[in-house]
Amino acid sequence: MSGRSLREGLAALGVVLSLVFVGTEIRQNTIATRAATLNDLAAGSRDWLMSIATNPELASVWRRGLE
Repeated sequence: MSGRSLREGLAALGVVLSLVFVGTEIRQNTIATRAATLNDLAAGSRDWLMSIATNPELASVWRRGLE
């Protein structure tokens, strides 16, 4: 194998490895984003339900709405 072929092979390997790295980073970022979104939804629901639970008038309206 000539020196040029060796360099081209190493360059191709570098490109493949960098693509694998980028794919892994995107996957991890997607997982983190989904977790943060779920956490925000849970916090919003908690705050909303807490406002109903701590306000007697709102709780009464909510209860009547459910009936």
